[in-house]
Amino acid sequence: MLKPILITLVIIFLVVVQISLLPSLGWFIPLLLNLPLLFVACSALWLDFGLAVFIACLAGLFLDYYSPFFFGFFGLVFLLSVLLIKFFHLNFFQHRNLGSFLIANLLSLLVFRAIGLVTYFFFLSQVLSVTHWIFFLGQLVVHGLLTIVIYFFLGPLIGRQKNLALA
Repeated sequence: MLKPILITLVIIFLVVVQISLLPSLGWFIPLLLNLPLLFVACSALWLDFGLAVFIACLAGLFLDYYSPFFFGFFGLVFLLSVLLIKFFHLNFFQHRNLGSFLIANLLSLLVFRAIGLVTYFFFLSQVLSVTHWIFFLGQLVVHGLLTIVIYFFLGPLIGRQKNLALA
C-alpha cells in the first residue's frame, strides 16, 4: 500500500520539477533533461514489469495534462519505452550494469525522439534543422552523464547482481 503512494509522490515531484523548476533555470534545460523519462527508464530496468507499466502510465498521464502535444503522447512514449527496455533486458542484457542502464536510457530517448518526429512530420523544416539535432545530441550527453551519476550513487541502494560497472 505504501509503495504505490510513494511512487505517485515521486512522479508528481518529478513532473513538477520538469514543468516548473527546469524552465526557470533556462529555456534549453527542459529540452536537454527529461526527468520523468529517466525515471521510467530506471524503473523499467530495475523493477518488475507491472510496476514499471504503472509508473509509465501514471507519469504519462501527469505529463500529458500539461503537454502541448496530443493527449497520450507521453503515455505512449513511456509505455513503448518500458516495453522496449524490458524486451532488450530479457533477451540481450545479461546483468543490470552500467552498460545496460546507459542503453536503456538511450532506448527511451530514441523512442521519445521517434514519436516526436512522427508528430512533427508536417513541420519538416524544423526537423531537418541543425539546432534540432544539436539538442538531441545534447540530450544524449546530459542523460548519459545523469545516468552515470544515478548508477553510481543509487545503484548500491537498489542492489545489483554483479558489482561490475561493465560486464
